[in-house]
Parts: sequence; structure tokens; C-alpha cells
Amino acid sequence: RMRDRRIAPRHLTPPLTDYFALLDLPRSPWLETADVKANATAKRLRKGCDWLVANDVSPAMGIMGGPENAVILITEAGAEHWPRLSKEATAERLAERIAGALA
Repeated sequence: RMRDRRIAPRHLTPPLTDYFALLDLPRSPWLETADVKANATAKRLRKGCDWLVANDVSPAMGIMGGPENAVILITEAGAEHWPRLSKEATAERLAERIAGALA
């Protein structure tokens, strides 16, 4: 497992906050919450990137402002749905994928 020792210890990182809910505002209009896979696939092609990591923040997922991610990794090979993971586990898995791709 890869661990970056430069990451701040948990007690030094601020808690995650859903500011939209806190301020009783509608969700950001920039969030793509409908058909996440199709939107992320199209965005990857528009941007010309090798990978795009989409976090499904649709209301049904209950992810926004919480400690977990629901990631879909979009590559040329297709869409890879990851299990719901903590943000730290998601980052570690992504770092491992990047290291594997660069090896």
C-alpha cells in the first residue's frame, strides 16, 4: 500500500461539510447528478484526458458532504464502478491505479 507521509493527520484536517445543505440552498448547478456515467464519458472525450474520475453525488447516493465516495473511473476501455469507499481508501486505490499505469 502506498501512503504519502505528507498528508496531514486526521486531527488537523477540517471536517467535510455539505455547505449547500447547511445554508439550505439547492445543490450546485455545476454538479452532474443525472446519468453520471454518460456525462462523465462525454466529459472525458471533450477534455481529451486518459481517465476521468466521477464521484456520483446524486441525491440518491447520499454522498455529498459525507465521508465516502461513489466513484466511476472512466477510461478508454470503459466505465469501472468502484464500491462505495472512504475518501482515503478512494485516494489510495486511485494512487495504486496511477502507479500501476506508470509502471
